Amino acid sequence: MEIKNSIKPFIGEDGRYHYIYLITNNVNGKYYKGVHSTKDLNDGYLGSGTALQDAKNEYGKENFSIEIIKFFDSRREALNGEYEYITENDIESDNCYNLCYGGFATAVGKVIARDKDGNIYHVKVTDERLKTKELVVNSTNRVTVKDKNGNTMGVSVDDERFKNGTLVGIGKNMMNAQDKDGNIYRISVNDERLTTGELKPLFIGQFMVRDNETNECYFVSSDKYDPNKHTSIHKNKVVV
Repeated sequence: MEIKNSIKPFIGEDGRYHYIYLITNNVNGKYYKGVHSTKDLNDGYLGSGTALQDAKNEYGKENFSIEIIKFFDSRREALNGEYEYITENDIESDNCYNLCYGGFATAVGKVIARDKDGNIYHVKVTDERLKTKELVVNSTNRVTVKDKNGNTMGVSVDDERFKNGTLVGIGKNMMNAQDKDGNIYRISVNDERLTTGELKPLFIGQFMVRDNETNECYFVSSDKYDPNKHTSIHKNKVVV
């Protein structure tokens, strides 16, 4: 994958690079926007979106290019930047691989679906083919798993390897946690950083708000929500 960077990089306050990027499919022009934090700009990161992964498998990684758009001082600032960067027009566009808004948002408006032959499609939730069952949501009766070597894949819940424990769900014994700067991590329940206090569990019932004074985005629990101070970004959505 070709990497473009026309702006001067700088290291954030935690010793990492934090940036938002644009990935383009050089065959059909479709694109993906995202955020990444790393200590090595040449770490080979190629984006993590579900639809993007399917596209890379179909067209080959060599047919994609990535451009760094902007650097930030912290992961929190980068996530705030990503939230502003990925717009509703992007989510609605058939030329965009993003399924959700930036920051801590969840999927809105689009799903990954498959037909009876196993072909994968990136469609709107209002697509008539979903109603007629010509297409079914790709997660229906399927689960994302990993093998003993850490390789991940999607399989049917009826797959014998999943039933006998050869393949295990990637969410097993995992949880969401947050550091002192508000960065969110998906970690093992046995992660030592929970014991040392470096990370704290992100409890069910929290939701994302925008601070009316600072314009920052962060999570608050329902008992800490102040309608005079906060604006709920994703109504009726919580961390689960």
